[in-house]
Amino acid sequence: EEAGVHLVAGDTKVAGKGQVDGVFITTAGVGEMTDGVSLSGRNAKPGDAIIVTGDVGRHGCAILLA
Repeated sequence: EEAGVHLVAGDTKVAGKGQVDGVFITTAGVGEMTDGVSLSGRNAKPGDAIIVTGDVGRHGCAILLA
């Protein structure tokens, strides 16, 4: 609140043991929203960058092993 910014991120799935049959992707963003731009994976195109800041799959593996 002091900085006057909004945080948008989330991990909104709830999946019990044995119910996971696909890939889950959780993201967070930093920047400014442009009016009229829809945030969707449908807008991704060849050549766009995907930046990963940790081990891919660590959280999912922890859930599967629980």
